[in-house]
Amino acid sequence: MPYGQITRLEPELGFGWLVDESGLDWFFVREGTSGDSFDRLALEERVTFDYEWTPTGPRARDVTPEFPQQQPT
Repeated sequence: MPYGQITRLEPELGFGWLVDESGLDWFFVREGTSGDSFDRLALEERVTFDYEWTPTGPRARDVTPEFPQQQPT
């Protein structure tokens, strides 16, 4: 599974971008993140992801924080 880093988030619109280790930019949507992780993503956070080809081009999916943040108890 590739690694990347979050470069832009638009939480109110439900999408963002990440850059992979080779420098390619990937678009992703809220529905393309695992669980409720979209709302916890932060700029420059390292993530793992998979990808798919869509009619509008390549898209990251299953975007998951590499080191998930602990939920307060």
